Amino acid sequence: MDHALNEQISLALRGSISNFVFKSSGEQTLPSLAKNFIAGFNDFKDQFPEVKSIWYVHVKTEIAYQNPDFISIVTTTDSYTGGAHSNNEVNYDNFSSYGDRVNDLKFFFLDKEQLLYTAENEFRNLKNIAKEKSLADAGFSFKNDKFSLSDEFGFTNEGFVVYFNNYEIASFAEGFTELVIPFQSLGTNYRFH
Repeated sequence: MDHALNEQISLALRGSISNFVFKSSGEQTLPSLAKNFIAGFNDFKDQFPEVKSIWYVHVKTEIAYQNPDFISIVTTTDSYTGGAHSNNEVNYDNFSSYGDRVNDLKFFFLDKEQLLYTAENEFRNLKNIAKEKSLADAGFSFKNDKFSLSDEFGFTNEGFVVYFNNYEIASFAEGFTELVIPFQSLGTNYRFH
């Protein structure tokens, strides 16, 4: 079991780094990704020797939450490869204790509609948006102006976390939104007590 879980976590982390920083797909080793990053910087400097900025990648991965049934891992990536500003992203990966990657909310919750209702109320409280005000009028861009969860979700000791990265639901100036729904707000809808 532990070997399967470790293998799935390693694969997910390499994939997150590869997709975010290098915009590449396929399985690559961390040394090969680093080598490609350096080669890309050197090519850039050859084409634009007058540019003095440096490139960097900072990746931090940690266990956000763990219980006997699953583990939530959060990876924070910050990089700069030219342009107006750095790029930042947070990714959550959830794994069952058997090593299976878990993306389905049904694994964690009994009723998805109840979860959406609770999450929207928490979001409106966080952003100070009145119940009768549309999300679009408050500056947020949800499809059809209907609240939805991000694909980036997991758990911490505080509760269920939904992370909306830059540009996902608002402009870059608005920044990211980290919505934390305390365990007590999830009530009996949460499967693991």
